This record gives sequence, structure tokens and C-alpha cells, in this order.
Amino acid sequence: MAERRGLATLAAWHEAGAPEGPEAPAPEPAPLPGLTGELLTVAMAEPYVPDAAQPDDYRCFVVEGAPADGPERFVTGFAVRPGNAAVVHHVIVYAPKGEDAQAQVQALDDAEPGPGYTCFGTAQVPAAVAAAWAPAAAPRTTRRAPASASSRARRWCCRCTTTPSRAAT
Repeated sequence: MAERRGLATLAAWHEAGAPEGPEAPAPEPAPLPGLTGELLTVAMAEPYVPDAAQPDDYRCFVVEGAPADGPERFVTGFAVRPGNAAVVHHVIVYAPKGEDAQAQVQALDDAEPGPGYTCFGTAQVPAAVAAAWAPAAAPRTTRRAPASASSRARRWCCRCTTTPSRAAT
């Protein structure tokens, strides 16, 4: 019955020429859920300006995680706060598998000037995906995280894809 009333209302509006309703301010968006519990914040050591000559700039950044001698913890939630949300297309956080892979991401970073290193598709080292983010994604929590995403990793690799041309829009 309610569905018929809704259809009748819609039909009457259409027959009247689909008039606009009264102007009203947009409602406030609902607050995003937050993360709770023990939080570990990791961040880039220095800002990065995407290469404007590239339509998409694929860059991996090494970020320091929890101390290796600390207690083992697992990723059970994450949030990404890009410095320039207009150009960041997505972020994938990798947990390098073992000390050798952690040393490899650092070596890749050290081999290129400026922050991070060029990477397309993966972190370029053996690693497990610990988190992924795209614009408008809310903080996420999981019930279980794989052991490979342990925060015992001393170094994490954050692969960011940016679209520099969006900065001008």
C-alpha cells in the first residue's frame, strides 16, 4: 500500500512538470566511525610532491612501524589521511615479509632521490597487503588480520597512486 502511495506521489510530481522543491541547506553528513583501542600512527617522514609530468604517479614510501623488540600486534583497523586528497587516487599498505624484504624496501628508497621509490602494481618486494584505501573510504576495522600483517614489521611500504592533474581542478 505504501509503495502505491509513493508511486502515485512520484507520478503526480512528474505530471506537474517535476517542479523543484523549496531550497534548503544540505543536511550535515553523518560522522564517520572512528578507530578505538590501542592505536599506532605511522606517517611519511617527509612530504612528497607528485611528478606533474605523469598522468598517474606510482610511488612507494617507507614508513616506520612499531619497534621490532615490542610486543606482537596485529592490524585490526586502519584509516588513511592523505595530505592532498585532491590528487591521491588510492593507497595500499604492505607489510614486507621478513627482515630481508624490509631491507629491500629501504634499499629501493635509498636508491632514488627524494622520498620513496617508483613502483607500479606492487611494493616490488615480498609483502602482504595489510590495508587498502580509496577516496571517501571510512576508517575500517577487521575481526582478524593475517599474521603477515603483524605490526611487528619495523618498516611498512605505502604505495600511493596520485593523479597530479587533479591538483589544478
